[in-house]
Amino acid sequence: MKIVRAREGWEEKFRLMAEQGDDNLLDEDFVQTKWDEEEWVESGSVDHYSKI
Repeated sequence: MKIVRAREGWEEKFRLMAEQGDDNLLDEDFVQTKWDEEEWVESGSVDHYSKI
């Protein structure tokens, strides 16, 4: 059994999905909350850790 890293290969799969137009939200009724608009930051963001 080969042990792989978590999420190994995801970047390539997501790139292929985007190329094929298969990267749309499934929940069309998604509504952003005040928290989504004002507080949420990407985990890779430089500002992420400065707000903690």
